[in-house]
Amino acid sequence: QINDVYGGIENIDRIYYCWNPNFGEVVSYRMWGARKEMVDAFGYVADFAADPSIAVQVEVENDFQSPWMDVLAKYPDDENIVVFSPYEAATGGFYAAAKTLGIWDADKMLVLSCGGDDLGRPLLRSGISDATAGWVPETYGTYVIPLVLANMYGKPVPSVTYLQHALLTQENLDDYYPGETALFSEE
Repeated sequence: QINDVYGGIENIDRIYYCWNPNFGEVVSYRMWGARKEMVDAFGYVADFAADPSIAVQVEVENDFQSPWMDVLAKYPDDENIVVFSPYEAATGGFYAAAKTLGIWDADKMLVLSCGGDDLGRPLLRSGISDATAGWVPETYGTYVIPLVLANMYGKPVPSVTYLQHALLTQENLDDYYPGETALFSEE
């Protein structure tokens, strides 16, 4: 979407890779995976570990808004911003910070998240986030039951089980969650 929305990486002011170190190694793969794909596509200009770079790593723990306030205030002239958020509460924190600072512009900010939960779907429907990697938890039983049965019968159980995700957008959200119409409310 970077080429479609901005006409290329050279038109982006900042890329934010958000993460929460308390979530552990497996959840951190969300940030590292986004970083890998961006570096593969655009080079080290999109790598928060490189210098110079337009990318910044943002650590969000229990306070979902303040870290965004700090980093957005650090780069006050940025307009074209890409955000990778590992979960929906951090996405909401970014939105709240940008609104509070008076810089929120859905047309210039590409916000990508993970979760597609009860907060994420309204953020997506409201046009705050542009896409979310939906975990589709209603399908978890297709993973959990075989793992439990394997454990019961002494078969090996993998230390990590990766679930099938769906990329949720405004265009396909009704395919996964038909009839759901909740929008994000600032009240």
